[in-house]
Amino acid sequence: MSLLKLMTGVVAALDKQEKALKAAMIQEPVMYETIMARERQMAEADGIKLTEDELESNVQRQMENNPYRLAVHESTEEVVRRFGSHG
Repeated sequence: MSLLKLMTGVVAALDKQEKALKAAMIQEPVMYETIMARERQMAEADGIKLTEDELESNVQRQMENNPYRLAVHESTEEVVRRFGSHG
């Protein structure tokens, strides 16, 4: 593989990663607050008394696989693959 082709692929992967990171930085806090509010409402509607730690744990479990975090993970894997493809 030529160096130019390798670097073109790396730059494209880094661009994709940058977009994913920016989206995550903007959207994850909003998503977190939305999920937290929903968890509180559901617990209250069900008559369940959850501590802040329990609520936080529930929200964090949901945040682990949100689309923004998955996009960051996938784009990071692509960067690693591109750097490793010089074989």
